[in-house]
Parts: sequence; structure tokens; C-alpha cells
Amino acid sequence: IFNGMLNEIRNDIVKASTNQSSESIQAVVQKHAKRVNKLTRERWIGIERNMRPKTAKVHGIQVPKRFVDKMLTNYYNVGFIHLLFPNALILHVIRDPMDTLFFCIQ
Repeated sequence: IFNGMLNEIRNDIVKASTNQSSESIQAVVQKHAKRVNKLTRERWIGIERNMRPKTAKVHGIQVPKRFVDKMLTNYYNVGFIHLLFPNALILHVIRDPMDTLFFCIQ
């Protein structure tokens, strides 16, 4: 999601928090949330432009309504992701370790 911007975003939030003003923290979070949303939308538009119309029709591909990021390290940033996307549904899925091991051996 963050495309290498996570350190910059965190640093900005830390700087804003030293002002001891909730308004400054909120302004920084809103600024970065808009930026992340804009970049994500631009990515989806680029993907849509690059899809061939015939392929899209055959496979029933549509412009996505949801975004899923399955990076394993996202659990470190759950609180931060919640600040950026307060209405987002965050699912924590735990896979049985034996299933994972069996999959790797296959």
C-alpha cells in the first residue's frame, strides 16, 4: 500500500505528535491518507488502461471495488493502517502451520 512511503509517513506523524495538538496529528494523517488513496487509484487506473478489452470481457474482469494487501508484515502496522483507513475492514487470518508446511513441501 505505502510504496516505500511508510517511514516518511511515520516520521511526519511523530513530528506532529511532538506539537501535542490532536489537530496537527489529524491533519498529517488526512494528508497522507489522501496521498495513499490517490496513488492507489492511479495504480488501478493504469492497470485498467493496460488491460485488453477482449481479455477483460472473456474473463469478466471489472474495476476493483476493494483493495487487498496480503503482505505478511502488515500486522506491524495495523494501528497505523487503521489511522489512515478508519472504515477499512482488517481481517487477521491464521493458517494452520501444518497446512503451510504441507504446501511448501508440495
